[in-house]
Amino acid sequence: MNSYPSLRENLETEILIVGGGITGSLIAHKRMADDYRTALIDKREIAHASTSATTSTLQYEIDVPLYELTDQIGKEGGVANYRGCFDAIDTQGQISKSVHSTCGFKKKDSLYFAAFKKDVPNLKKEFDARKAHGFPVTMVDTLLWRSIISSENRLGLETVLDF
Repeated sequence: MNSYPSLRENLETEILIVGGGITGSLIAHKRMADDYRTALIDKREIAHASTSATTSTLQYEIDVPLYELTDQIGKEGGVANYRGCFDAIDTQGQISKSVHSTCGFKKKDSLYFAAFKKDVPNLKKEFDARKAHGFPVTMVDTLLWRSIISSENRLGLETVLDF
């Protein structure tokens, strides 16, 4: 990882971004790609605070399920939010590749499951909402799920499906 000297003189820039974590770095990358003179500053080393301690798992999930979000803000807005998050993962992969990053970016499937039987109807609503709007989802039934988690590779199981 590169280390940069402390700022010790005035700097002329169009955009100044304070905070060199993942968010600040992505904003700086985008602004520079759009030909803005951009400076990124942080009181510590760039990408060494909470960004360096994270698992760095990117998911397109937000705090509100799609079927609830469309009820709250409308179908167009809800789907646009989820689509933006979904597409951002591919964009992050493209950025990682374009800057020749050695971060190990790799897309993986994920699993969204109901922990309790009472949650199954809402999981089905979420499945239906995402499927209806073109998200790559698969419903796994209990029998298949049990066969997956009881397999010899159980400890190596990272993810099962996109949901």
